[in-house]
Amino acid sequence: MNKKYIYMGIPILLSILFSLLLTTESFQSTEYSVYDLLLHIKPEVTEDKDLLLVNIDDLSITNINMYPISRDIFADGLMLMKELGAAYAVLDIEFIDKSPAGLNNQYLEEQIPQHFNNVFSDISQQQQNFIQALQMKQIPLEEAGDFQAQLDDYSYQMQQELLDNVNKIARDNDEYLGKAISFFGNVICTVNMMKSEDNTTPLELKELAKEKVSLNKYFKTPFEGFTKAQEIKPAINQVLSNSLAAGSPRVNIDPDGVRRRIDLIYDYKGTYYPQLGFASLLQSMDVQEMERTPVSLILKGALLDGENRQDLEIPLDRSGKMIINWPAKNYPDSFRHISFFFLYRHDRLNSDLAYNMRLLVDNLNFLYQNGLLDSLLFDEIVDIFNLYNYIEMLKADHMDGIKDIDLEEYKFLREQYFSDMENYLSGDSESYIIDNLDYYLDFPDLPEDLYSNLLQLKEFIPTVFEASRTLVRDIQDIRVTLKKDLEGSISIIGYSGTSTTDIGVNPFEEEYMNMGLYAAVTNTILSGQFLDESPLWVAMMVTLIMSLLTAFIVSRMNHPAWGMASGIAVLVLTEAALILIFIFTGIYTPLLTPGITILLSFIGIVSMNLILSSKEKGFIRSAFAQYLSDDVINDLLDDPSKLALGGEERHMTAMFTDVKGFSSISEKLTPQNLVALLNDYLTEMSNLVMEEKGTIDKYEGDAIIAFFGAPQPFQDHATRTCRAAVRMKKAEKILNERMIAAERTPGPLLTRIGINTGDMVVGNMGTVQKMDYTMMGNAVNLSARLEGVNKQYGTWILISDSTYRETGDQFTVRMLDRVRVVGINEPVRLYELVDEAHLTPENILEGLNYFHKAMELFEAQNWSEANEMFKKTRQVIPEDAPSEIYMKRCLKFSKDPPPKDWDGVFNLTQK
Repeated sequence: MNKKYIYMGIPILLSILFSLLLTTESFQSTEYSVYDLLLHIKPEVTEDKDLLLVNIDDLSITNINMYPISRDIFADGLMLMKELGAAYAVLDIEFIDKSPAGLNNQYLEEQIPQHFNNVFSDISQQQQNFIQALQMKQIPLEEAGDFQAQLDDYSYQMQQELLDNVNKIARDNDEYLGKAISFFGNVICTVNMMKSEDNTTPLELKELAKEKVSLNKYFKTPFEGFTKAQEIKPAINQVLSNSLAAGSPRVNIDPDGVRRRIDLIYDYKGTYYPQLGFASLLQSMDVQEMERTPVSLILKGALLDGENRQDLEIPLDRSGKMIINWPAKNYPDSFRHISFFFLYRHDRLNSDLAYNMRLLVDNLNFLYQNGLLDSLLFDEIVDIFNLYNYIEMLKADHMDGIKDIDLEEYKFLREQYFSDMENYLSGDSESYIIDNLDYYLDFPDLPEDLYSNLLQLKEFIPTVFEASRTLVRDIQDIRVTLKKDLEGSISIIGYSGTSTTDIGVNPFEEEYMNMGLYAAVTNTILSGQFLDESPLWVAMMVTLIMSLLTAFIVSRMNHPAWGMASGIAVLVLTEAALILIFIFTGIYTPLLTPGITILLSFIGIVSMNLILSSKEKGFIRSAFAQYLSDDVINDLLDDPSKLALGGEERHMTAMFTDVKGFSSISEKLTPQNLVALLNDYLTEMSNLVMEEKGTIDKYEGDAIIAFFGAPQPFQDHATRTCRAAVRMKKAEKILNERMIAAERTPGPLLTRIGINTGDMVVGNMGTVQKMDYTMMGNAVNLSARLEGVNKQYGTWILISDSTYRETGDQFTVRMLDRVRVVGINEPVRLYELVDEAHLTPENILEGLNYFHKAMELFEAQNWSEANEMFKKTRQVIPEDAPSEIYMKRCLKFSKDPPPKDWDGVFNLTQK
């Protein structure tokens, strides 16, 4: 086949394949991840200063001591927000169920005590008057019964009046919330768009939602492409009917769980409903008309700056949703925030202040009524108290629908009230009242009970004044802060405490409170910094054109390196161009599809060019595969110069193994069975060596010679060797069970292993015609000697002290003697390798603890105590061979001690 067709066919086929993949959900999720990464390098979106998140957070829930907070508390906060300048309130709380009746706390705290005081005082006064009239014979005794009956009737009427007032304590919180929403005016509540039918919503409520919320009036031409809702779930009548508008709190989640886009409009049975954040903008911008095009939503005649009307075009993605331009911050750091707690605290402090003011009025009235206080001092606080009552009456009348109030007048009067209260409390009134009390307390003929009352008032008045000054100061501080935050704001109110589950994932944060989504939607539109997706055909054309260009350039490069460089250059330039377009325009074209296609295109073409050169490498592999490991062959392929004779010094670890009594086993098997048994054994053991990246040097009968750290160097070669050795012994046990059960061996195959770490020479040894990749050196010889030394200690795996030092505490070891082995003069501390540290049984650890204590006594030549400790080891680890050997030594040295100049090193005379 002509190379030209192959070179062109590869990019075309790849372009078709990945363009089709781009339409699948799983591949799109991968593209979304790339999109998320690019958002981190894109300039951050500007946050609109009017957006404010009012959090019902942990601080609010803890101090209010209620979750969810009652609707009357929410209503009071809403009215305070309006008073302090909030322009719009967006409720991220679905009031879809009726709430239980609540208590009118203000009425309970402010009115009920007054009613009780008035009624009981009046009845008491009537009783006193009746008794005095009898005593003064103003009422004849024969008429006393009639007067008593009248007094009883009056008392009954007062009781009924009191009961009527008590009944006013109970309050319909839903009705109260509705009145508060009416008081605020510009409130956007919820009308949820459901994905399934729900017949629990009353028809009249649906009709109210349609009347109140429908966007159909904005469209001259109906549009059939809006996302369909199967059912709607509006807020309760009291909330919906008093709200300015409503919107859907429904969110859109991409297949990978991230919230990147949002439906701005939903369609329920031909009626259009806005998204919650979008609903507030339609009101604040006073949009005149809307038009839906295939790629955008146009808001016509919108007041973007509050003065001039203009059209605003919102780009929509391929599914008709607006892509949200999220702030690149976590929830607390994005947009402005206040805690609902400060609204609640303001009202609680104000209630406490009103209570203190009422106490002052009552006590000063006592002085005034008894002629003990000048009317000017009394009238001053009464005027403030009357102003407070008038303001409360204004608000109550408005909420009850009796009359509308001028909100500016209400705000002015509230400010005047707090200012008057502050001036009164910080003025001279307190000192005048105290001076007045001191004056009358000095009267010598003052009645005792009056003297006592005045004395108590002298202590009480400063306390009330001081407490009230603190309250006013705290209230004013809160009002200053809240005014600064709330003035002209679009406030989004919702739950953000740790107890809420209304948390989602956005491209920047794994956990982001969903009430922040409505701020992000609103901010995207207000800022005009929109994000968009290019049509799929654009991505497909970019993919095809750039991959064909790659094929054209790479196919003309003779050297593979130049071909790879050219392909990488095209890839980088294409991706960089798409990234720059996204950064400067906000339009995202899929990067993964053209990127992978270009990458695979130039890899495929370069691979074609490499086929011929690979034949040479194939020859090398086939020539040496018979006697070199794959790692060695790969090393030679990377650097053919290593085919030369010679070696290099490496710090690595050597392993020698041998099967105990294999000659006896082999004598009892036929040659064929022996070979089969040996092959199975060597295969099992060798696989464990190679799993740890070891290199098999050679096989000598049943013995395996291997090394770790060449040709591929790695730092943990000692650890890998020890791990392989431990696992070989465990695998050996399973292998023996299988072989003996199958009667393939007359006895178990028991492997002794010697391991040493040190500097060794490794490389190609032999002649040019015949060479072997092997190792040599004293460190290698010591490893071989250690394998044989196992016989003298009854152990299976011996390692040198150099190996022990490099493995640290990863393995459980038993410390043995310092010895001189045959052919090596330098003493070596021996260690038995027992197991991996985290897999060692508790009884073994306990036994080794006794053994090591015994070794300390043994090396201190305390033979009898050492012998007892070795016995303890044998009790914990029955048939422990090393302990038995040392026990025999202890008995021997007890009778025939070693020379006094003995250095503690044993000279081993057997290999």
